[in-house]
Amino acid sequence: MKPIITAERIHILDLIRGFALIGLPFVNVLMLWRNVNLTGAQADIWIQRFLYIFVEGRFYAIFSLLFGVGFWIFLSRAEEKDDRPYVLFIRRMVILLGAGLLHSLINPGEALAVYAIFGLLVLLFYRAPKQVNVILGIVGIVAGSVLTVKVLLPLPLIVLGLALGQYQVFPKIAKYKKIWIAAAAVSFFAIGVLTFFLWQKAPDAGLYSYVKGGCL
Repeated sequence: MKPIITAERIHILDLIRGFALIGLPFVNVLMLWRNVNLTGAQADIWIQRFLYIFVEGRFYAIFSLLFGVGFWIFLSRAEEKDDRPYVLFIRRMVILLGAGLLHSLINPGEALAVYAIFGLLVLLFYRAPKQVNVILGIVGIVAGSVLTVKVLLPLPLIVLGLALGQYQVFPKIAKYKKIWIAAAAVSFFAIGVLTFFLWQKAPDAGLYSYVKGGCL
């Protein structure tokens, strides 16, 4: 079988993963916020708004996207070395599910079990055409955002990450360096405008009333 992806480590992925992991502890601050005796002061509201827009809204998506890319890399390399790649993948997801369920006993609301379940679902899209996965991923992200169904958003993000793997975006990133720099510049501008809009539209009182009521 012709190799699908190089066996060498993709260092740009390691860098992005490290960046995402740096942000994840700060995402958990929002989950722990309910245990803090807030005063409703403006500083609390600004900190909470900053964490939602600049931390949770960024690292959460990056981590999910990379999860999908990781699925593609694992399955592609497993196909080259083993005649049962699906069995290996399912076994890995079952182990992750077990670890997630155990962890949920200590930290209710953790995401490992959810990602394991989504990983098993994404296995259905592994053989789908990459164009289809791109469309499904984008449509799912838009639909989940409009309907504010946050718990389901990792699924389309993972599918989109799978599509990036199918297109072999990261192994070829050096080859199209100028294109990616231009895309990054355009994205930075667009995200800046969107972030300004979200900051202006955020509730003046933040989510203090929800936190106080234990509903965050």
